[in-house]
Amino acid sequence: MKMIILSVLLVSTSFLTHKLNAALALAVASNGKFGIAHDSGYNPSGVAAQAIEKCKARGGADARIAYATGIRAAHGAVAVSDNGTGKIVGFCFTAGEHHQVNVMGDAKKDDERAAIKDCQKKGGQNPKVAVSW
Repeated sequence: MKMIILSVLLVSTSFLTHKLNAALALAVASNGKFGIAHDSGYNPSGVAAQAIEKCKARGGADARIAYATGIRAAHGAVAVSDNGTGKIVGFCFTAGEHHQVNVMGDAKKDDERAAIKDCQKKGGQNPKVAVSW
């Protein structure tokens, strides 16, 4: 079931691989559930509400916004502790312009490593990338 949810999340965020001037929000709950929402029309408050609702729909009763931006978000990753089943969520979102300069590295892998490191910094053990784009 978790793989189905993550697959749906990945498909729903795959459009972010294109540079969009849009609002983006990540909501997380204390039980490790999360939701990501976007709006290409740039509606930050609406996107935050959507992310919270998506998180709640996945079982995150106390969902709160962990990250929100109104800039181009071209790459990102979310990591979850305890081999992807834990309660600690780490994340990394990077604006498209920053990765245009990074021609020597792999932007997606950089974001995945940063999300894992963020999860570990928060106390997460054995974090795994739940979704990246």
